[in-house]
This record gives sequence, structure tokens and C-alpha cells, in this order.
Amino acid sequence: MDLRTIKTAIIAFALAVPMSVMAGEGEVPNEYTTMKNPFNGSDKSVIERGEYIYSKKCVKCHGEKGDGAGLIEGITMPVFNKEFFSAKEDGYLFWHVKNGVSDSLMPSYGPGSDDNLSVNDIWKAVAFIRERFGK
Repeated sequence: MDLRTIKTAIIAFALAVPMSVMAGEGEVPNEYTTMKNPFNGSDKSVIERGEYIYSKKCVKCHGEKGDGAGLIEGITMPVFNKEFFSAKEDGYLFWHVKNGVSDSLMPSYGPGSDDNLSVNDIWKAVAFIRERFGK
């Protein structure tokens, strides 16, 4: 199967799911809303690891600039900018990376998932996207 066929299949699937469901973010358990990232965004090694993870897992949908302009044409993803991050707690971001967003294209990246990122790697990815796109 070539890349064009795969993209077409993804777009067809996405169009079959109502946009209101795709935009839904689900409920974040209360214990996550107060969680703080244990990694400092000014630590170069943290940001480098987070950037690596973003390039492998996130850029295809959220885009290199965090503008939602990934590889999937016609699909709008959250735009990572100052406004987005000012309204989202660290734990909120962690929860969605770890567990994905039900009924959307956002998969789970947490331990035990197909992509199986460690808890520390999820936090480093959160630190990177805040540092890169949240200022």
C-alpha cells in the first residue's frame, strides 16, 4: 500500500467520524489536573529528548510548528500556542499523551500501549511542546 492510499484511507475514516467527536477531549481525572511536570523545560537534555519524541510521534499530526499542519490534509489538530497552553495544566497534557483521546485520531502513547513511551518520556515531550510552542 502506498502513502497516498494510506492518507486517503485515513481521511475517509476521519470524515466518517463527526468533527465534534474528534474535537472532544474527554474527561481528565481530577488527580491529573494538579500534576506538575517533574522535568524543567530549561534543561537541555530534557528538551532534546522531548524534541526527539515529538519528531517521531507527534509531528505527523500536529506539524513541525505545532500549528496542526501535519501530514494528514483536511484534518484539523489542536494548535500548540501560548493560548492553548495557558489554559492547560501539565497533568491535562500528560493524561492525553498517555491515554490518547477517545473517538479521535489521538492514540495512547503511555506504558503498555503500542507506542509504549515511559512516564518520563511523556513528561519530557510535554516539557518540549510547552517550551517550543507555548511562549
